[in-house]
Amino acid sequence: MEALKKVAVSVAQSQEASPEPFGTMPARGPDSPTDAEKARALYQQRRNRDAAFGRFGAVFSEPAWDILLDLFIAHEDGVSRSTADLIARHVAPANGRRWLLVLSESGLAHRWTAPKSGQEMIGITPTAIELMLRYLDGV
Repeated sequence: MEALKKVAVSVAQSQEASPEPFGTMPARGPDSPTDAEKARALYQQRRNRDAAFGRFGAVFSEPAWDILLDLFIAHEDGVSRSTADLIARHVAPANGRRWLLVLSESGLAHRWTAPKSGQEMIGITPTAIELMLRYLDGV
């Protein structure tokens, strides 16, 4: 019984000492990276991993995540991406079209035709932006 009391006291003390509730993030400081910088770092880490693992890199492939990161970075940079460019940057054409369809149908990406060039374009949706910001806040 005495051991149980010690554990209860220890837990209570650790909860009192905890400055923030579990799951909350501390406020950003002036030197904190921006969301775009975090996304770029994640994207670059993935490219570095692919390069380091060479022919085994495909084992760790996450095309939907790579595409979503790319779309978020493009959004933050104010740049539009054509579907052809996006696919060429990440995966084989048939696989890329399939993943773009999955992202579009899930509401994370939207497609449109560029008026001047007639190219099919793709961008990140407000819902996906909100989700990415929430995710990046914890990175």
